[in-house]
Amino acid sequence: MNGNVIKMMGQLKKMQKEVARIQEELSRESFVATSGGGTVKVSVNGNQEVVEVTIDPAALNPEDAAILQDMLVVAINEAMDQSRQAYARKMGDLTASLGLPPGIL
Repeated sequence: MNGNVIKMMGQLKKMQKEVARIQEELSRESFVATSGGGTVKVSVNGNQEVVEVTIDPAALNPEDAAILQDMLVVAINEAMDQSRQAYARKMGDLTASLGLPPGIL
């Protein structure tokens, strides 16, 4: 039984290192989404932080503020979703490589 506990502890340490590596890798990745046919572009990183918002100057008509706001929400949510999916995919690969059940992380 001691051998199993030692093996499990080794796997846990390996998993912690891999999670840290994946998080670092994702923090350097960029996920970009657009809305309104490219009028609004949002870029987020793997830490789910918005790092850039670009708005076509032609969309800066005060009468269209509500439309612009909606486009921003759509683009931000799409970019965040891309980031979350990348994280889930990488964590799924990690758990599979360690022989752990899906969804454990």
